[in-house]
Amino acid sequence: MQVCLRLFQNDESGNLMHLLKAEFIMVSRDPLDGTKKVRVHGLTALTPDEADTINRTKEHFRKMGDSANRQLTSEEFRLIHDMYSELVGRSMVHDVAVLSVGIGDLKVAYSGTVPLRLRKIRNFQKSEMWMHKTNLSVTEICFPEYQNMYGKIFGGFLMRKALELAHTNAKLYCKGRVAIRSMDQIEFQKPVEIGHVLHFDSMVTYTEGKYIQVKVAATISDQHKLPELAKLNNPTLGEEARVNTNVFNFTMESVENPSVLRVVPKHYVHTTSYLEGRRLLNNTLKRIV
Repeated sequence: MQVCLRLFQNDESGNLMHLLKAEFIMVSRDPLDGTKKVRVHGLTALTPDEADTINRTKEHFRKMGDSANRQLTSEEFRLIHDMYSELVGRSMVHDVAVLSVGIGDLKVAYSGTVPLRLRKIRNFQKSEMWMHKTNLSVTEICFPEYQNMYGKIFGGFLMRKALELAHTNAKLYCKGRVAIRSMDQIEFQKPVEIGHVLHFDSMVTYTEGKYIQVKVAATISDQHKLPELAKLNNPTLGEEARVNTNVFNFTMESVENPSVLRVVPKHYVHTTSYLEGRRLLNNTLKRIV
């Protein structure tokens, strides 16, 4: 089922303002066996508006299940190619990607250490940031007070903790106040049990102007089931066995800084997150701007 919620509130003049829209995807479960799904009644449209709503929802479901929508387009391939060509072109060393810093109208290459000619200049500022440098994490223990009626950790608790981490990360990134503008593509992949050690890892995936796209991934580690978890995700030697449970995507707006640092993926593994964040931010801007 898809359930749509809209929130309205009267302003000081008494006019009704549309503040929020949320769409939830629900799965009906057998009340006697929570592991089984049950079919729900279909909907019949009585008006053209209702028919249009149902058709748009069917199209939404179709796109969600279509793997082609997750594949890179030719335009995105060119974007990544041009971006890395620019990064490598700044370096005097072959195949070494470097960032740039700005001093007024002057831009120079920056690879992680201050160039010799800039060491006497105190007010240089970065204009770009590597994506992996934006990582911010927090760990929680799941107590019974956070459980829902089915004995699992309440989804609202997970969303709140992810939002708090994303808000903190965005605030640190732009060094100022931020406001949340959108929550998109929130996925509940696996239930979280009481007693699990819950890890939240956030990363800035895309920026444009004053807007910041932040992705938060939730994983669990159970000390009593480490061998089982290790078989599921094949961790490398020395790493803790974890399993992904949730993914959250947030669009933040910098309130005080009209132009935030440009985030850049240094490693290929991050380019997918970069392009996914770009898609989400562009979709958000179409709705709110």
